[in-house]
Amino acid sequence: MSKDMKGREVDVMATIKPIQATPELSGKDAANLLAQVNSKPTDKALKKNDLLRGVLANIRKV
Repeated sequence: MSKDMKGREVDVMATIKPIQATPELSGKDAANLLAQVNSKPTDKALKKNDLLRGVLANIRKV
């Protein structure tokens, strides 16, 4: 047990979110995933990634 901001005792296990179940990959899903991993990123995807990296860098500066 630990205490919260108001001094009340709180069970630590009550504050931990449970792990959500995820569906298993089918053979088709696994093949699609491997195709995405092995393919070269497009210029549009690279540009978007650079833009988002810049936004994240600006947020971290604040």
